[in-house]
Amino acid sequence: MGTSPLGSWSDGAAKRAIVEFVTSAAAEGSPDFVAPMDRVAVFDNDGTLWVEKPEPVQMPFVLAKLAQRLEADPSLAAERAYRAIAERDEAYFRALNDQDPDAVASMVEAIGSAWEGTPFGEFEAEAARYLESWRHERFGLPAIGLVYRPMLELFDYLRAYGWRLFVCSGGGRDFMRVICEDAWGLPRENVIGSAPEFAYRDGALVRRATPHGPVASGPESRSTSSPAPAGCRASRRATTTWTSRCCSPRGSPCSSCTTTTSASTRTTTARCGPERRPSGPAGRRSA
Repeated sequence: MGTSPLGSWSDGAAKRAIVEFVTSAAAEGSPDFVAPMDRVAVFDNDGTLWVEKPEPVQMPFVLAKLAQRLEADPSLAAERAYRAIAERDEAYFRALNDQDPDAVASMVEAIGSAWEGTPFGEFEAEAARYLESWRHERFGLPAIGLVYRPMLELFDYLRAYGWRLFVCSGGGRDFMRVICEDAWGLPRENVIGSAPEFAYRDGALVRRATPHGPVASGPESRSTSSPAPAGCRASRRATTTWTSRCCSPRGSPCSSCTTTTSASTRTTTARCGPERRPSGPAGRRSA
């Protein structure tokens, strides 16, 4: 395959581990060989493919919707998620960030009811308008400009070796699918995430308040053998997951990046130190 295209990656342990695994997985006769039909790589989104601090990209979209409903109906403050918004309860939002099961359950319930009965296309249009106007409070970039360049290079590297790529995130599936083709070069069907049940009402496909499948909460870092969010299925034998924690959008990994690799689960986790400001908008990725 020639020179590694991971140009934004520091020449350190993380890059070496990736190149070693990808090349050995493609070499017939290697103990790490993975048949082409089994080459599936699954990635988290928030904090892995794009910036998630000070809050995930989707969070202001959700909170604005709930605030609108609360303004229209103050009695909603009786529910925990709405009460936290009304009272600006920082403890609640810290618990939500830490994936406290009770906090997550209350927010999932509020989100479900907020868009209950919304036609599928209407929700996507609402998400698209938000993504077009939203800018990161520190970097001043739209969501597509917050994607880590090293991860896009990794995507291209894996594709060159015949890997099929998926995103499996706790974030909203239908929210991510609005931007997935432009942001990551992935088809919509390769994006898996939290989603509601749907039903036909008066000939239209609409969202229900009920989540599709159980809600998974807990630590962000999961091995491929850990319980996955609803809809995610992982194969210990064939699936590789990389989780990047470098803070710089589309920039080179921080010099303090380190890596840990587990051969049993084929999981490589890169973590970094202080974040750095990106040099500017990166624009649309090339296919």
